Amino acid sequence: MKATLFCILLNLVIISNAHGFWYDGVEIKENCLKTGAQDEAFCVGYLAAAATAALTERYCKVEINGRVLYQPGTFGSCEQLYEIKSPDEMSLGQVKAIVVKFLEDNPGELHRSGVSLVKQAIWQAFGVGQIEQ
Repeated sequence: MKATLFCILLNLVIISNAHGFWYDGVEIKENCLKTGAQDEAFCVGYLAAAATAALTERYCKVEINGRVLYQPGTFGSCEQLYEIKSPDEMSLGQVKAIVVKFLEDNPGELHRSGVSLVKQAIWQAFGVGQIEQ
């Protein structure tokens, strides 16, 4: 019984996480600009999860065709790890303002996944820094 319940819960988590990537920039922007309680709850919940993922992820610096990029990494996977440098007291309201402004300023990117857009918006707002190893 416990194993069955665990499998059901695990599937729900996997499905809900996968569905999060299906939301694109258009949907995120629309929901974050609406004033209804349900839209606000979706916006804040989505941004909280995506921002947490972005801020806890570690990155390796790579250069491709003369362009510096950062890709997810772990200790030992690259010489130096980087992280997004955000203020300690960052609020969800601030995250929402940053993401909505980014989406409004970059309409050509709205087809991308919401998670990647939230990550890029926060990245651009605060930049990255080396992690002391």
